[in-house]
Amino acid sequence: PNYNLVSLFAARRGDSTDGSVYFSPPYDAEDFRADGVAERSSDRSRSFVLVVGGSGNGFVIPDRVFSQTLLESIEGIYEAVGGLDGLDWNILVDEEPSTDEMIWIGNELKATHGPGFLTMASIIPHRRSDREFCRTAIDAGALDFCAPLFYGLPGLSAQRDVVENVKDWVGMIGEEHLVVGLGVHPDEQYFQRPEESKK
Repeated sequence: PNYNLVSLFAARRGDSTDGSVYFSPPYDAEDFRADGVAERSSDRSRSFVLVVGGSGNGFVIPDRVFSQTLLESIEGIYEAVGGLDGLDWNILVDEEPSTDEMIWIGNELKATHGPGFLTMASIIPHRRSDREFCRTAIDAGALDFCAPLFYGLPGLSAQRDVVENVKDWVGMIGEEHLVVGLGVHPDEQYFQRPEESKK
């Protein structure tokens, strides 16, 4: 298959309140690990990225103790799946982003696994706090990419809205740090239709 990114979706908190997260492989854990190790060793052009959170599973990081537990959980998942090439923050909620703690975790991961360990964040394009988080985390070297998601909410999926927002984001963080998240579905509300996405 012609793709270069595999998203492991997703590490979630479940009922925990201390910062720990868990990841459930889609099939037998030992087989999943063996497949991941084999693929990562044979085709280094393909990156495996762990998504933390996901829709309806966002959370804030209140302090360093919580951050340390979260980081240890991520490292545990790293070992369990046979290695990772990056992390995708998908935890932002209506409250202010946990910018300082997310920067600390991002820099710790890069210190442990090297500067090539990818860090990215999936965010809401027009929310001021998300924009400030991305700019600050990129400047701190803790975030490589921001991925504005142009679906799921009103005023995001129309082609004109996407184009104008992307121009704005390029001016703010540079195209080298931008990933554009499009949602395409023939029936779902606030998604682009297949024919529109081809324009």
